Amino acid sequence: MGAYANWYRGLRVDAADAPAPSRAPIDSERTLLLADFEPTAASLAYYFRAPPRIMVLPAPPETPLTGVAYHCYRTATNPIRWDDGVDDAIRAGVDTVAFFVPPGDIHGQTLMRLRGLGVRRVLLCDRRGARPMSPLRIAVWKQVASWRDRLLRGLGLAADDRMTVDQCRAVLAQARPRVPAADVVGRSLRIAHFVTALNSGGAERQACYAAIGQCQHGHEVRLLTRLALVGEDAHYLPLLRSHGITARFIGSRWDAEFLNAWHAQNGHANRSAGFLIALRKLPSELGGMVVDLLGELVARPVDVLHCYVDDCNIVGAIAGCLAGVPAIILSFRNGNPTNFPGLLRPWMRAWYQAVVDRPGVLLSANAAMGARDYEQWLGLPAGSVPVIRNAFHQPPVPGRETALAWRRDLGIPAGGPLVAGVFRLQPEKRPLYFLECVQRLRELCPNVRVVLAGVGELESQVRRRIEEARLGGVITLLGQRHDVPLILAASDILLLVSDWEGTPNVLLEAQHCGCVPVATDAGGTRESMAPGETGLLVGLNDLDGTAQAVADLLADDSRRRQMAVRGPAFVASRFAPAALYSANLNLYHQALTAR
Repeated sequence: MGAYANWYRGLRVDAADAPAPSRAPIDSERTLLLADFEPTAASLAYYFRAPPRIMVLPAPPETPLTGVAYHCYRTATNPIRWDDGVDDAIRAGVDTVAFFVPPGDIHGQTLMRLRGLGVRRVLLCDRRGARPMSPLRIAVWKQVASWRDRLLRGLGLAADDRMTVDQCRAVLAQARPRVPAADVVGRSLRIAHFVTALNSGGAERQACYAAIGQCQHGHEVRLLTRLALVGEDAHYLPLLRSHGITARFIGSRWDAEFLNAWHAQNGHANRSAGFLIALRKLPSELGGMVVDLLGELVARPVDVLHCYVDDCNIVGAIAGCLAGVPAIILSFRNGNPTNFPGLLRPWMRAWYQAVVDRPGVLLSANAAMGARDYEQWLGLPAGSVPVIRNAFHQPPVPGRETALAWRRDLGIPAGGPLVAGVFRLQPEKRPLYFLECVQRLRELCPNVRVVLAGVGELESQVRRRIEEARLGGVITLLGQRHDVPLILAASDILLLVSDWEGTPNVLLEAQHCGCVPVATDAGGTRESMAPGETGLLVGLNDLDGTAQAVADLLADDSRRRQMAVRGPAFVASRFAPAALYSANLNLYHQALTAR
């Protein structure tokens, strides 16, 4: 949660005119504050006689306070992952940690880690002030609550977060009236793109490409993210900054304009109270995100809110409707969320069905397979979801000498066969199946070398499997990279074995760089290449066929080079950035003028 969600739950995030409670008597030199937004000097003065001298935030402060040492942490992690300097700072003498974070977001593993570092007191801050507690006591209480919840779920007695379409529409009954635009052609638009993070994923890349194209055409554009822009979740942040585009984690900073705009929109106290009651009907997982995005949209209104993938789509649809945003675009992932059990939530389908027929809300997909899959899941007419293909910005292709030098640095012979894998180490990308394919390929091509670029939740399993299969001399793990064109230019074949895809950007990049793709026929993958001409499709679970396809291409230099020559022209003609800009703008105009 961020500043607006904390305001909603009662934390004094802007307390300049508020009477202070009994302020916590802390030793500011021995106290660390962990907050999920940048606290103002007024909010700190409300809770503490002197502000803590160490603060851990989800983003570098925009207005740093004198004498305070700042660190960053990644949101949505358990235990909380902060930068390396935090542990050292705690060991150097911190004995108290104050939280400007909802208690539900403070996990037992974090508390026990703090206790192991020497912290003996935590302060939980809310509307009543700062309450001191033992980290061990809170951790035990949380463990007991977790056991209780598991028991209730096992007995079928736990309440779930399902919502009916009517319940969703009841929440939206509090929405601010939307005003359609009269004339939008030719004028500059205020556009916000809302995406999970700025990591190296496909949706994140397309949000950035769309924003860059719109900025270049004179529109006012910004990026909003659901997760903090720290570490790998800030992968595309330098790209945006190089084009003068701002990006921020929703609620990371309190905007003083929010309260004036909030009261102007919601009028008298009864309406404001009704609005807040409606928000309390949301599942706990949704509520905080909706309020934080709502705060951003109220403080700085936009004409268009463009959301990407299911979690952000639902949060954006609710917050956008409540804020009265004239145009809301929901861009689907490569398949409906039932294809991804770890991402599916019980409230998703009802919320989609509740907003799909609202004026100003439009849908899109980046592949025909994905569009048809969502249509069937949501009961929409066939062909009702338009397909807007990804843009591909053609990066410079490194020259042969540069590619050979990169090979030499890794100990790979200039003429030796090299296969690349470039994907997030997530379940849908099937990195462990990728390793099985490599094992089988090695039997057919003993001198093959493989490089694997990417990070993700399965990284530890990947490393363990490589060690167990004795593939350490075959596979080189590269981690998250910013030089993907170089990796592809130096490789002969890209192997992608996902069980579902929309428009895999790495396939476009590989074809552009002359690296021939071999990919499983999953979702929209076949729409991203010319099968048999610029790459090869293989069966989803055809282990032998996949290894044989790669081995055959490695053995047939002439065929592989012909495919490599055709690839760049195919990508340039089908995935032009200008087409993405025009298609999105047409969709925005359609949504803005809908009545």
